[in-house]
Amino acid sequence: MANNIQLVEKMLPLIDEVYRVEAKSSILDVPNVLTQDTGDAKTIKVAKISLDGLGTYDRETGFPEGAIDLEWETHTFTNERGKRFTLDRMDNIESFGLIAATMINRFTRDHVLPEVDAYRFAKIATLGKHKVSADLTKDDAEGALDEALVTLEEIGIDASQLVIFSTPRFMQKLQNGVERTVLNGEKGISKVINTYADVPVIKVPQNRFYSQVTLGDNGFTKTEGAKDINFIVMDKTASVNITKLAMLKLFTPDENQKKDAYQWDYRLYHESFVFNNKKNGIYVHKKA
Repeated sequence: MANNIQLVEKMLPLIDEVYRVEAKSSILDVPNVLTQDTGDAKTIKVAKISLDGLGTYDRETGFPEGAIDLEWETHTFTNERGKRFTLDRMDNIESFGLIAATMINRFTRDHVLPEVDAYRFAKIATLGKHKVSADLTKDDAEGALDEALVTLEEIGIDASQLVIFSTPRFMQKLQNGVERTVLNGEKGISKVINTYADVPVIKVPQNRFYSQVTLGDNGFTKTEGAKDINFIVMDKTASVNITKLAMLKLFTPDENQKKDAYQWDYRLYHESFVFNNKKNGIYVHKKA
């Protein structure tokens, strides 16, 4: 039993590390300090803060009173996912530890993270206020992105809070359309764009960047009629993404009552929320 516990303890940090490195939407995870447990497994409370604006200072009465409005908005989780794997006691038992770690690593990278990203981006694309559809070339890619940035900045979104999620294909068009100068002595040209107009750029594979996805028994699929997304420019605080439970359990063949096999149970309980007052801070550009 001790070996069983130790193996799970070794694999859980691996899952966490893979998530933080590979998940394209991890930048949108909400800090724990802004969440509050409700005691209900299906809901969570998220802090929503608003402040009064400036008033007129009076030399006799002093400062005008202002109000701090702190609400704990209750949100309901709807996305509960899981999977069970088994490995017969006699299958490669000598290298069980390696098989276990490799299997969970691949499962997380190949299935869990793409689905988490796809679900979150589809939710953001559905609820975002600014939506544009067009097929872009290298000649108009830069203009399309500039229009998105200007649109959000014009309504008062702090540019330092913006992030750009883009497909590699759109970034290729942008890179080909942006002129570069080469200083004397340089031996090569870097075409990598990590920031654009001082806004960080995160590349998202097209196969997890759709306007709508359907979750099934074997992962997710692009919903019929959904569009491929070119890029999303958004206020990082507009989307609140919370993982309430990510649990891995391992049973040995002696503990497994149904089969003479090792059994892994993986459960993921997470949700993506967009505040009503923050929808205006999301700009979605889709293919026509």
